[in-house]
Formats: sequence, structure tokens, C-alpha cells
Amino acid sequence: MGSLSGVTLSQIRFPVAVSLTGLLVLFLLHRQILLLSVEEEEALLLGVPVRKMRLGILFTATLAVTSIVSVTGLISFIGLLAPHTARLLTRENRMSTLLLCGLLGSILLGGADMLARTLAQAELPVSIFTSVLGAPFLIYLMLKRNGNYE
Repeated sequence: MGSLSGVTLSQIRFPVAVSLTGLLVLFLLHRQILLLSVEEEEALLLGVPVRKMRLGILFTATLAVTSIVSVTGLISFIGLLAPHTARLLTRENRMSTLLLCGLLGSILLGGADMLARTLAQAELPVSIFTSVLGAPFLIYLMLKRNGNYE
């Protein structure tokens, strides 16, 4: 289970550089990423090479995330809670929603880490607190699966 307790500055220099580079690439491709949310045929008509783009985005996002996970360990449900909450709040699929997603993810992680450090005498894993929010949210999304956010 993931934790931020043992993370030092010397441990995160390389992972943060890799992650920031990946995020920069993803933000530069934000138009294509948003176009991938429509039907595949529509995205192709709009000039997006769907298969290549999906593979590239998947590789870049995986590299960015795994660089951080290699230092912190697996912290569950942040990647589920932040983007879906951002889309539920904005009811849009735009660049501003992507920025809100990052902000919400950092707030959720910071709040969970604060709770993990203060609620018990020994520090608890951060994933315990993210799972308390994430599991019910996942169930909610699964029940609402046939609806849309608009």
C-alpha cells in the first residue's frame, strides 16, 4: 500500500522529471485526447490517428504514473476519483476539466496523507483513506454506467 512518508527529495528528482515530461506531452496532445472521447469513426474523420494516438497516450501516461508509483507505492482510487469528479462538476470535457482533475487529485492525495499522518499513533497507508472514498464512488459509477454526465 502506498505512502508518502518515506519519500525524500533525492528519491523524487528523476521520477518528477519523467512525470512532468509526460504531463507536458499529454497537455500538448489535449485536443486529440478529447477527440478520442467521441466515436472512433468521428475521431478518424476529424484527423486523429486513433490507434496510434491511443497507444502513444497509454504509453506516455503509464510512464508518467509508474515513475511516481516507483517511489510512493500504489495509492488506489485517485485516478478514478479525480477525473470523474472533475467531469461531474464541470459537465464538460475540456482542457479546464483536465486542469481541475489534476487539482482535485492533488487535494485528495494531500487530504488523505494528512489523515494518514494524524488519525493514529502510527502512520497509516494513504490508500486506506482513498479507498474509503473510492470504493463507494466506483459502485456509484457502475450503477450509473448506462447514464451520461451531460
